[in-house]
Formats: sequence, structure tokens, C-alpha cells
Amino acid sequence: MPRQTKRRTACLLIEGFAATVEQVRHPDIQGPLLGQEHGRVLGACSLARGQGVREGAALAHAQGRCAEVTVLPADRAHYEQVWAQLLMALSQHTPVIESAAPGLAYLNATGLIPLYASERAWCQALQHATRSSVGLEAQVGLARTKFVAHVAAASTGPGADACIVQDDRAFLAPRPISELPLNAELQRRCRLLGFHTIEKFASLPRHAVAEQFGPEALEAHAWARGLDRRPLSSRLYAKLSRRHEFDYPERRAEALHAILFKMGSDLLDELSRRGLAVNWVRLEVEYESADTRREAAWLGNGAGSAKLDRILCGMIDQLTTHHRAEPWNAGICDVTLMLTGLETFMGKQLDLFAHRADRLRLDATLRRLARKYSETMVLKPCIADPHTPILADRYRFCELGDEP
Repeated sequence: MPRQTKRRTACLLIEGFAATVEQVRHPDIQGPLLGQEHGRVLGACSLARGQGVREGAALAHAQGRCAEVTVLPADRAHYEQVWAQLLMALSQHTPVIESAAPGLAYLNATGLIPLYASERAWCQALQHATRSSVGLEAQVGLARTKFVAHVAAASTGPGADACIVQDDRAFLAPRPISELPLNAELQRRCRLLGFHTIEKFASLPRHAVAEQFGPEALEAHAWARGLDRRPLSSRLYAKLSRRHEFDYPERRAEALHAILFKMGSDLLDELSRRGLAVNWVRLEVEYESADTRREAAWLGNGAGSAKLDRILCGMIDQLTTHHRAEPWNAGICDVTLMLTGLETFMGKQLDLFAHRADRLRLDATLRRLARKYSETMVLKPCIADPHTPILADRYRFCELGDEP
């Protein structure tokens, strides 16, 4: 019976992703930089994080800690575009990618060594793909489980050599208990009991953990022992394409537009039947001179025929400027239209806190209920820690007027 290949998982991390992307867009900004949204820190650069600024913190609090910081408004559409471009580049090196959040991805590294000289060479390929595709430096950790891979990646610096772990439990043993996904109260109990390292916590029997810390700590206890069984949850990244070869070299922009729009509409219909969405449009043309030109555009979410048509018109404009002396002097012999970055249509969980108008309506409704019944009977959901890995700790109920 053949021996099974050992499971290997990688974590690619770009800390403060929003701020890091903004640093690339604004290379003239030399000091600390923050990206903010709705009065909260969406991303903090390494300089700001070094002064104690954390993502999710109130902007006023962050500016108090880092007085010389430059604050830029968040541009989520651009961040998503950069992240999608990076995921497409990484997909050339692994069959499975789980995008946990912009700046954090898990990759399947099982069985890839025959294609690369070593695990370190594969990790270097990921970092090179990150650098060449979006101009960012990534931290990479490689281990058996997702949790240890994340801890390993976080233990390195941007662009530094990857942290490769062969024994997950041995790697975690000396690390501080604060790296486990335990809430503040459980962290306090661990310190009171003298559990300052993950090894101490992992050595406890499972029943003792449940009795002393509650059942919510059992998952962290399993991870501390290297027993993170979470599989990679990957979106589908694929390619659909159509190709058209002209009988005679084509020089008319209108004819090229008609052909491309028909090809694009057929692809969109096929995507709709298969329940798929698409992020990128790529066009390749071959001229009669054997010259080849490629164009790519970000399609984003909610792609339709009208949006695709606008993008194709823009691509055709770019092609017409390719031969500037006399546009379309060289006829086009062949065109290929490709839709890439495919993913399954997914519903989005509603966020009660995202839009000011919704928040105001919710506040008004809750206050009417409080006047009708009692203030003690009406509680409002609030965000406690937007970045905690424990969903139950992400929100809390608070009394009216007591929002953070």
C-alpha cells in the first residue's frame, strides 16, 4: 500500500494590507501611514504598528499613539483588485488557495516538492510572485496545519526567508500563550495559573481544559497540540476563453468590437448557467506582422453585459493607440478573449454597522422600544473586536448609549 503524502499548508501574510498597498501608491510618504474607514483603522503600516497602533482601533486613539501619522481614506475597491491580482499570481504555484481576508491566504503545499527543488524554493517562488505581481513583500510560513502556518508567517518579517516548520507541536511549545486564540478573560486565567507558554496549556488534559476554561477553549487546546483539522476552503479559480480567427486581417474597430462583444456575451451566459462569477477580463490579439498585444482589466463583482462592453471598448481604445503613427495600419488576424479568476456566486452576510443610515434607523427603532417597554429589556449589538478569530467574541450586546 503506497505511503500517503504528508499534509503541508502554507500561510502567506501581508500585515496591514491596506496601508501597505497605500505605501506602494504613495511612495513619497516616508513616515507612518494609516488607512481609515468610518473612524476606524483599516490598515496600519509597520511603523505605526511599532508604535502600538492596531487595526480596528478608533482613529483618534491611533493618532494619539502616533502623532506624525499620515491618514488616508480607505479604497476597498482598489485593495480587492490588488488582492485578486495577487491570488491569480499565486494560483500558478498551488492548486488550492483559501483567501481568509485581504492580506491573509492559506495555500496547499502538499505534494508539490517534485515540482520545486525544495520547500524553501517553493516559498521563495510565492514571495517572488507577490513582489512581481503587486509590488508587495510577503511573510510566508509553512507547517502541517493552518494555525501553525499562520504563527510561523507572523514570526517573520516582510520579505524575510520563510519559516518552515517540520514539527508543529514542538514549534508551538515555547511560544507565549498570547498567540493562542483565547479571549482576554481566558488569557488572564492562564496567567494566574502560571501557563505562560503554549506547551503548558497543551499539556493539560482535555477534560481539565473544559472544566477550568469552558468548552470554548477546547479548539485552542487542540491547536496548541498541533491538531488543527480545518481543511482549506478554496474558491474556484479557473479560466474560460473564446478565440476568433479572421479570414482577412481586420482593421475596423467596429468589427473587432462586435466580435469581442459576442464572445464576451457567450462567456457570460455560460458563467450564469454554471453559477460562476468572474473578476478579470484578458484580451490577446495577434497582428498580421506577428506582433502580439495583451490587455487586462479588473471586472470586479456584479459583472454584466453593459459593464463588460465598457471594458472591451476601453481595451479596443488601447489597441488603437498601439500603432500610433497610423492606427490599425497593421491588421488583426486573431483575437482571444479570456475571463479569469472565476468563483462561485456567494451571498454576503449583512453588516448592521456598515452604513450610517442603517445605524440611525436601528438606533431610532431600539429607542422607541426602550420607551415603550424598558431600557433594561433592549440591548444593541456592537462590535467588540472585529479581528478576533473567535466569532463569539467578535460582537457583544450593550445597553443603549453605552456603545464603544
